[in-house]
Amino acid sequence: MMEKPIDLHPFLFAAYPALHLYSVNIGKVFFVDTLPAFGIILTCATFFYLIGWLVFKDRAKSAIAISLFLILFFSYGPVLHTLNASRLFSFRYRELLFIWFLLFCGGTFFISRSKSLRSFSKILNITAFFSVSVILINIAVCFCGERQAFEGDGPNNGYLKSAGVSLSTMPPFVKDPDIYCIILDEYAGLDQISEVYGYDNSAFAKRLINKGFYIAAKSRIQSEDSDASIASLLNMDLPQDKVSLRYLRDNKVVRILKGRGYKYIHIGSWYHALSQNENADINYNGFALKNEFNVLLLNSTAYSPFITQGGLYRGGIFYNLAKLEETAGLKGPKFVFAHIICPHTPFIFDRDGKRLPPWQVTNYKDKSVYLGQYIFITKKVEETIDAILAKSEKPPVIIIQSDHGVRSQPGLNTGDAKRIFNAYYLPGEEAKKHLYQTISPPNSFRVIFNYYFGAEYD
Repeated sequence: MMEKPIDLHPFLFAAYPALHLYSVNIGKVFFVDTLPAFGIILTCATFFYLIGWLVFKDRAKSAIAISLFLILFFSYGPVLHTLNASRLFSFRYRELLFIWFLLFCGGTFFISRSKSLRSFSKILNITAFFSVSVILINIAVCFCGERQAFEGDGPNNGYLKSAGVSLSTMPPFVKDPDIYCIILDEYAGLDQISEVYGYDNSAFAKRLINKGFYIAAKSRIQSEDSDASIASLLNMDLPQDKVSLRYLRDNKVVRILKGRGYKYIHIGSWYHALSQNENADINYNGFALKNEFNVLLLNSTAYSPFITQGGLYRGGIFYNLAKLEETAGLKGPKFVFAHIICPHTPFIFDRDGKRLPPWQVTNYKDKSVYLGQYIFITKKVEETIDAILAKSEKPPVIIIQSDHGVRSQPGLNTGDAKRIFNAYYLPGEEAKKHLYQTISPPNSFRVIFNYYFGAEYD
């Protein structure tokens, strides 16, 4: 008797979304970081396949039902985004979820009533195998091209391990100050928020000035790419065309400060490149999804509306701000790097911190949505700064900087996103004299190291 062919298509369809996502992010994510997602997806696919087998008493029917579920589940996000981006249709998440539910129920009913679907299952096997093969070939080609930049030495490898200078001429209260580098993701500069959103944020800037900050109101970046912008800040160099994880994480600033005996505290986000740093003495991350790969994968699924409703993003923001405040009580000297991924999407706060509905998470068209989150995070950051200044034993160095402004979106022209918010708190009467209105991120730590460590950067 001829054996029935194995139904592989549910497992191939299960693996396809993660493989596709990895293929378009080679060079930005380690393959090992994708393995938990593959493991969970394939385990769930196996579990539901076995359940379906018990229900339908037929392997082919079970496999087809699971493949239908997986296709609907992983296509939800892209379909919702495409429909809402078009001018023809506009769906809220509940409406599309209901349609997807009806499609699954109808498909399952048809499968249960069919006598034999073995031939159709074979077609699905071939389709799934071909789709995954194309992705694997693409991954192999891309990996060969990206491997050197991804795993090789960054431009800073082996460069300038320590400032190695005398501090004998520095005032006692500024020797080895605690240093805070706070990155506000997609936080519009004063000009952009006024011109594009009609909001005057000068009151915040004035309050910072009253606390002792210097506001570089004409500061600009050279690249709107987050990795390039932050890497240029931390490597004190011009942005690189391709930024490897090693170049971003094993950066000059961290090397210099750890060489001077600083403790490095990293407060990460769900953005993979900044989720953690293996060079840090302490890693904090309040996001349940500490890996951008997992976030992007889940955002493509029918589970995406429940991520924001469940408070995963909100809790991460609150946790990271609380940890940032707590670090002031740790003995120094310490370098604290915090990536506050806000007011960047998802939009989950209104101006009072109340929860926004899930369909607003990427709504750039309604300017009030971004503005509300912008106003909220401004309040929270100011509260955190006040707490750091109050709890610090001696005046710290604080940089508050956006990686870029609001980048243009479909239906929204935000103008020049290279204008950023850039503020410095530098203790010492002479420190501010080294700052200037147009200072750019690559020069931030050059000024700090020159003044406090006696370095001689241009």
